Amino acid sequence: MQVPRITALLLTLRTVQASGDILQQKLWGLSSGLAYYVEVNIGEPLYSSSSGSSSSDAFNLLLDTGSANTAVVTAECCSLTNENLYSCSDSSTCVSKGTSVSVSYVSGSWSGEVVQDTFSGQGLGTVESMPFAEITAEDSFISSGYDGIIGLGYKAIASPSSDPPTPYFDTVKSADELDNVFSLQMCGALQALSLGNVSVEDKSYLYAGEFLLGGTEGPNGESYHKGDIIYTPLVQEKYYNVIITDIGVNGESLNLDCETINSPRSIIDSGTSNLAFPSSVYSEVISELKTQVNKVMTNVPDSFFDDSTTCCSEQCDPTNANSVIYDLPGLTISLAVDEEKSKQMTITIPAEYIWRPLVVSTGQGESACRVFGISEGSFTLLGDVFMDGLFTVHDRANERVGIAVADNCPNGVTSGKNISVESIKTEDSFCDCVGSSDRKDSLLSSYVPFSSKPCYFWQWWMYVVIVAIVIIILMAIAYGYFWWKRRKLMRQLEALQNQNQPQVQRSLYTNDRLDRNLLQTPTQPSSVYIVDAFTPPQTAVPILNSGAPATTGYRLASSPSVRFSPNTTGAPATAVPGRKT
Repeated sequence: MQVPRITALLLTLRTVQASGDILQQKLWGLSSGLAYYVEVNIGEPLYSSSSGSSSSDAFNLLLDTGSANTAVVTAECCSLTNENLYSCSDSSTCVSKGTSVSVSYVSGSWSGEVVQDTFSGQGLGTVESMPFAEITAEDSFISSGYDGIIGLGYKAIASPSSDPPTPYFDTVKSADELDNVFSLQMCGALQALSLGNVSVEDKSYLYAGEFLLGGTEGPNGESYHKGDIIYTPLVQEKYYNVIITDIGVNGESLNLDCETINSPRSIIDSGTSNLAFPSSVYSEVISELKTQVNKVMTNVPDSFFDDSTTCCSEQCDPTNANSVIYDLPGLTISLAVDEEKSKQMTITIPAEYIWRPLVVSTGQGESACRVFGISEGSFTLLGDVFMDGLFTVHDRANERVGIAVADNCPNGVTSGKNISVESIKTEDSFCDCVGSSDRKDSLLSSYVPFSSKPCYFWQWWMYVVIVAIVIIILMAIAYGYFWWKRRKLMRQLEALQNQNQPQVQRSLYTNDRLDRNLLQTPTQPSSVYIVDAFTPPQTAVPILNSGAPATTGYRLASSPSVRFSPNTTGAPATAVPGRKT
C-alpha cells in the first residue's frame, strides 16, 4: 500500500489505543465458503451441537455485522443432529424473558423466544446473562456447519424494536470493561486451497481469522494486518454504513454516480458472502466485467457471471495455480477517507476473490469449485468477497471503520488485495456520495451550514421553511410600506386641515385684570369671565379699576371690543364670555 507521508500521518493520529483488556476468539470458515463463525458454550450444564467441523461441546455461531440479534438452535427446532441440544428449561442459569422475536435476513428468517444464559468459550471467558433467542422456527436459515448467529450491529436494529435485547458485543464490552471497538481478520478460508499443500479433506485450513474484542491487536500485542489502518467514516449507528465513492473494473473507473451506488445505503456485512449492488449499478459492473473477461477468455457462457451457477471445470478449480482465473480483471471499490473529504481509499479485489472458491458435495465426495460472487440487490452490500483478505476495525467509539490488508493469517494465506489512497475522481467531496436514505439521519450531516460536521444536506422541509420565511419577510415589508404610506397621507390631511381652519391659541397673560364688579355680578355670582385669546388693540384705551388706570385695555380677538366701566353693575349684554370655570 502506498500512502503519502503527510496523509499517512493524518490518518494515524486517531489510531485506536486500547486502554482496557482485549479478548480474542478464533474465526472459522464454513466449508461452503459462505461465512465465518466462532465457537461458544452455552448454559449450565453445557449443551452442544456437533454439526460443525470444529471442536465438540460448542455451538458454532455465525458472526454477522449486518444484524444485531443473537440466536441459537434448540432441541425443539432446527437440529441437524440427534444430540440433546440447548434448552432453556434444562439449564440452571437460564432465565426466560417472556418476549417473542422474529428476524428476517436477505435470505432466510427465524423466530423464537428471548432468554438469558451464560456464554463461555476459549478466549471469551465467561459472560453471564447474555441475551439471545431460542429459535423455535426457521425458514431457509440453518444449514450444515452452524447452529445460530451472533449479530454485531448496533442495538438500534435489534428486534423486537419495542424492547430490543442487548447485542453480543455490547454485553461482553460491559462485562469485561472493553473499549468500544472490535476487529475482524478474515483471510478467506477457501483461499488456502490455492496453496497447493491443502486438500478439501483437511479442515484445519478453515481456521481462517481472528475476532478481537476491545482493540486492534491481540492480547499480547499480536498484529494481524500490514500497513496502515485507513479509516472511513460511519454514516449511521445502525448498520455499518459507509460511503462508496467509486467502482472500477480492471483499474478503470466506471464513472458511476456515487450517490446511486450508495442509495439507499452501503453496508459492510460479514454475514453476506457476496458483493451486492442495486440494479443499475449491477448492470454496469457486469457489462464491463464481461467485456474485459472476453478479452482474456473465449466463448465465455453467461452462467460464468451467474451467482447461482457453480463452475467446477478445470479453469475454476481453486487448487489449480495455473488457472486462467488469476489472469482475469479485478474490481476496485473506493471508500471515503475519514476527516479527508476530498480523499478516497481504493481496495483492489483480484479475480480469485470475485469468483470465490467453495466446496460442494458430489456423488464421489467433495469437490473444490468456484461461483461468481457478485449479486443484484436492493442496496449495496460489501460481504465476504470484499472483506476476505482484509483486516476491518469497527471503531464504534470514533464512529468509523478501519481497513488494512490482512497479515499473519492462521491458514497461511497471503492476501492478494491492495489498498491505496488518492484524491476523489468523480466528486469534489464524499458528501456528494451519501445515499438518499442516509441523508435524512446521518452522523456526518448537519441541518445548519458551517457546523463541525463535514456534510450539509438539504431536506425537503428546509425548502418549506425557506418559503415560509420569505413569505413572512414579504408580508412584513408590505405591511411596513402601507403603514408608512398611511402615516404620510394622514400627515398630509392634517396639514391641509390646519391650513383651512384658523388656529385658536389659548393663554392667560400674567397681567390680565378682571373687573372686580364683574365678580360681584348678582345675576351670575358663580361665573368668572376670562379674557380668551386676546391681543393688544391697535390703540390703547385705559380701563379704570376703582377709578385708577390699571393697565392697557384689551380687545377680544374673536369678538367686538368691549369696554368695562367700574360703575357697571352687570355684565354688558354685548360681552362674549370666554372659558367658564
